[in-house]
Amino acid sequence: MAKIVIVGLGAGGFAAILAARKTDRNAEIVVIDRKDYDLMHPCGIPYAVEGAIGSIDSLKHDLNMKAMRVAHYKNYIADNINLAEKTVRAHSAFSGDEEFFAYDKLIISTGSTPLVPPVEGLEALLGKGAFTVATPEDASRLRAAARAIGKALVIGAGAIGLETASALSDMGCETTVVETLGGVFPRALDPDMAAILQQYLEEKKIALRLGSSVQAVRGSTQVEEAVVDGETVPCSIVVVGAGVRPNSALAADAGLNVSRFGVVTDEKMLSSDPSVYAVGDCAETFDLIRKHRCWMPLSTIAYRQGTIAGANAAGADETYKGVVGAFVSKVGEMEIAAVGLTSQAAVAAGFDPVIGKLKDLTRPDWYPNGREITVKVIADKATRKVLGAQAVGSGAAWRVNVVSAAISSGMSLEQLSDVELAYCPPVSQTYDCLSKAADLAIRKIK
Repeated sequence: MAKIVIVGLGAGGFAAILAARKTDRNAEIVVIDRKDYDLMHPCGIPYAVEGAIGSIDSLKHDLNMKAMRVAHYKNYIADNINLAEKTVRAHSAFSGDEEFFAYDKLIISTGSTPLVPPVEGLEALLGKGAFTVATPEDASRLRAAARAIGKALVIGAGAIGLETASALSDMGCETTVVETLGGVFPRALDPDMAAILQQYLEEKKIALRLGSSVQAVRGSTQVEEAVVDGETVPCSIVVVGAGVRPNSALAADAGLNVSRFGVVTDEKMLSSDPSVYAVGDCAETFDLIRKHRCWMPLSTIAYRQGTIAGANAAGADETYKGVVGAFVSKVGEMEIAAVGLTSQAAVAAGFDPVIGKLKDLTRPDWYPNGREITVKVIADKATRKVLGAQAVGSGAAWRVNVVSAAISSGMSLEQLSDVELAYCPPVSQTYDCLSKAADLAIRKIK
């Protein structure tokens, strides 16, 4: 009977439990996790701040570990892995008491930590008007602060930053977003697509300071102001939405190979030790388009990696091919999705991109209440292979999901154009904007 120890219970750890139990009904599974509850859904935090999901405790999920025959050590912090002896040492967050856990296979799923930029005064004011957005407790504190209807400054125009900025704005806070790069979602959207969202945010009265940086956050006992490009900006709330970094220190200290992307893994999700797997935000992965190692901290990827690692730890022989980076966010009422390479990233990777882009309605023009959507498809001119897509507007996610499948399958523009899509007037058009965008790119090549 295999003994599997899992360190960290996020999407990857949870998927590993399920896969291991399905593969080996008799496996002994132990989970070590620092939280005092089971699973937490971090992607829902901005919407919890907004009040869209009711109670913030809805983010916490009881997994009924006893019924799953899993020994769950809550409030335990793993602090050492002994690869030679195949043990994990952990201590109680409350008593400090140590426990040692022997394993046949170990799965590291320690996730990531919010990246706090080196801004003068910021770290000292965390919890005093400055907030990260990573836990239900963060959501509770931020929501309580926002009820005072003050001025909020958000550092970072990625998903967490913009989703939280929209939530604060809807709660009545005068909100400013500061981003060092030149547009919103700078790693997912080309400037022309970002401009659509930027216009929407400005219509929501969210101020955008793009290509700017925060030099300081000031306040005696609470946040009072920030300095942006040398200008003093009064604010009572600062939200840190500047991304995350992998929690790979435990693996590195154990002597496992660790890169700047996290724990080095192969297609089986194995680390440099044949008995240790790593999954999710703490692990690097493989870029299917550019054919190199990368880091992609997305819950969907963590879940799939956890499934592979859990099954393999229990005796299976499954393979994780890699990522294309399918991504979606909803900011206010605007849906934003992207997959693969932007046109700028395609050029940097050595491709000669051809682009098909258009704005359309989600329904026929004769059917009322169609909503706008803009779709952009990117392909390599030489091979005609699909490289990426971006969509902003209603139905963005499902169109990008179709392109995600196309990229993963190595499809050409012609094959993407040939995909049969469902049609019904209240739902879609006979000739969907995704097919139109692919055809437009094809015509540009011809």
